[in-house]
Amino acid sequence: MTQDNLGVLVALGGLYKAWDLGAETLSKSLGVPLCVEGCGLCCKNVPISYGVEAAYAMSLLLGEGRLKEMLSRAEGWLLDRHKEAPTYEPVRLGKVTREQYPRLRQEHEDLGRTFCPFLDETKRCLVYGCRPLPCRAFSVTRAAPPVCQRPLGKGEKPERKAYLGADAARELKKVLDVLLKSVPKPTWAMAGFFPSMLYALGEPGKYQTMVANNSVAT
Repeated sequence: MTQDNLGVLVALGGLYKAWDLGAETLSKSLGVPLCVEGCGLCCKNVPISYGVEAAYAMSLLLGEGRLKEMLSRAEGWLLDRHKEAPTYEPVRLGKVTREQYPRLRQEHEDLGRTFCPFLDETKRCLVYGCRPLPCRAFSVTRAAPPVCQRPLGKGEKPERKAYLGADAARELKKVLDVLLKSVPKPTWAMAGFFPSMLYALGEPGKYQTMVANNSVAT
């Protein structure tokens, strides 16, 4: 790994810690945990991540000896014939046609509302230490959704749960924007479903073959 790559990943780790510190501060203020063990409702959502986040996850998982297992899960998710994404069509020159766009956009949204492949049978996140930013934002810089089962904290009501708010989110977003402008590879600033981004980085040859053979939903 080059010094530039390492520096960006260290910076991303710092941003993750800032988000986690915000979560810890909010939890202490409310007097309740922000997450209920074994719930998994927020994980009925395949998160979007940047390529740099996939690189961070790959580095961490490799060090933990779990990269192969997580790539296998990502591959299974990619090859699964999801009813939410039935279209398997080539995209010419990497461009979606006008006819394809509304249909594929809807399929993308529907697929994003399915369970994350990194959630195990006990509803435990298998990539918690390297989960991407949308996962860290739940109940922290974004209000907890109505389905959230966490207990109410000080001053909260079922229809109004506390979160850090827009100002904190904007400040963290500024740091993210600066980081994305400094990435050493254009693909690290690209965004996509986290399992796809991780697999494309970890198994680039296999991923390209799967796409070329229309084995992956458009």
